[in-house]
Amino acid sequence: MRLATLTALFAGLLLTRAAFAADPPTPEQLKRANQVIDAALADERPALKSLALGALGASHRPDAKEKLLAALGDDEGKTRYGGAQGLRFLADASTSPQIVVAWRKEKGWAVKKELCAAAGATGARDLVPDLKAAWLYETQPDVKEAIAFALEDLGEADAKGMLTQLGDPERKKIVKDGTDSWSRHVLEGKKQGDARVAVRTLAFMGMREDLPLIVKQLDSKDADTRLWAAAAIVRLAQ
Repeated sequence: MRLATLTALFAGLLLTRAAFAADPPTPEQLKRANQVIDAALADERPALKSLALGALGASHRPDAKEKLLAALGDDEGKTRYGGAQGLRFLADASTSPQIVVAWRKEKGWAVKKELCAAAGATGARDLVPDLKAAWLYETQPDVKEAIAFALEDLGEADAKGMLTQLGDPERKKIVKDGTDSWSRHVLEGKKQGDARVAVRTLAFMGMREDLPLIVKQLDSKDADTRLWAAAAIVRLAQ
């Protein structure tokens, strides 16, 4: 085995050990993070509630599944969107039957697009025939692209040809690879950047040793930043 490979493996081992060795959030930090999420979930502003549902899914909080599935049946489209996005982030295979039902009922294109992503993330193979049929008549470009990516996630060979027809679009990832390091530098003040994006990245990729940086963001004046910080703290408590 080459020296470079051994060095990389050793560095990865040290990083993993460091992540597990770091302390989890304190009970007070966890309580405050949950309060931030709960307050946004109860907010009457649809956009903030939608964002809160997405953050709830990213947090993997024990009650996330129940709340996100309930959101799929809401009359408000933004709430359904947040529920679908949260289920995508949660990626719990046991939610796939309800995602299939919601997709078949949904009329809003933005929500349907997010439900496609949730179907792919949860392995909702029962939706494959519906997705293939929808590909033939769907006129909304974003939904058509989401259908193709969902079929790719579900292991369907047809997806490659569909994506080729669409010009091989680049998949929009939840967070970009390698941006966790950039996010830490932004929150440390070593680089310029959007703190909101940095905290959101760490909500998915951060480690317990990042908690001092993340906890500070609970005091942000920006509601989005506070929510993603809260999601990160709850996830890192598990």
